[in-house]
Amino acid sequence: MFSNIVFDSQTMFSVQKCSEKTSAPSQTATASSSTRRRKRYSRWQRRQDGSTNINKLQKKIKAWVATLPPSTAILCKHDFRANLLLQICVEVGRSVPDDIAIMGRLNDATLCMSVPVTITSIDTNIRGQGYAAMRIMAEILKHPVAPKRRPVFRVKPGDIIERESTAVYPIKPKYLADILPMLDANPDRAFSTAELAAAANVSQTSLQTAFRKNFGMSANKYMLSVRMREAKRLLAAGAFNMKEIASRTGFANQSYFCQSYRAFYGHPPSIDRTSRK
Repeated sequence: MFSNIVFDSQTMFSVQKCSEKTSAPSQTATASSSTRRRKRYSRWQRRQDGSTNINKLQKKIKAWVATLPPSTAILCKHDFRANLLLQICVEVGRSVPDDIAIMGRLNDATLCMSVPVTITSIDTNIRGQGYAAMRIMAEILKHPVAPKRRPVFRVKPGDIIERESTAVYPIKPKYLADILPMLDANPDRAFSTAELAAAANVSQTSLQTAFRKNFGMSANKYMLSVRMREAKRLLAAGAFNMKEIASRTGFANQSYFCQSYRAFYGHPPSIDRTSRK
């Protein structure tokens, strides 16, 4: 009788009343049908109720998080789930990142930055996905074929955007784990070995031994790798010129930065600036 019905309780009530007025002989059948629709809709609404689902999920995650051993790292499906997990860790008294390290996916800046402990996330390269989508659309317009025969364009993922939720190093000795976050947080500063040794309250020899044992390289080489990793991230972002990137990674000038980058990665920085398109 009705070609289009919007499934909400008010509409179904109106449908039932209209049936009662216009078709008296079929009141029982219409009422029964309306009742079934209301029941189906109620079941569907319970399944789709986000708050109910989240509450159930939170209870399960709380019970699970409480049983996790120390120094556990968790990779979440997306940043919303990572944000939820971070809140649960705070509620149950688990320290992030010292006790549990958390990483998300999609790099949603709003979700990752609007929390007490900023969340590390994987950049899925939305820009590259946009390029791939446009290429697929262009191919469809040029050569209309069956979906199974369409070309597949693979998109290279972005980098891991490191933030506070993974700023922990479960390594020994403890003094080394304590100074590494300082290096990661200050890629624009070229620390000397003497400064690091003083911060760790150990000798330079002990410090170099700890770096070689844990990372297979000297302290200076490790510090250079931190600065080069940050430079590569800034190049991929495409928001800064070479001079600005050199300054943000602790190099005195652009020429020395380009020379060091080529020596470290084996190619000039200009390649990494355009590789994601």
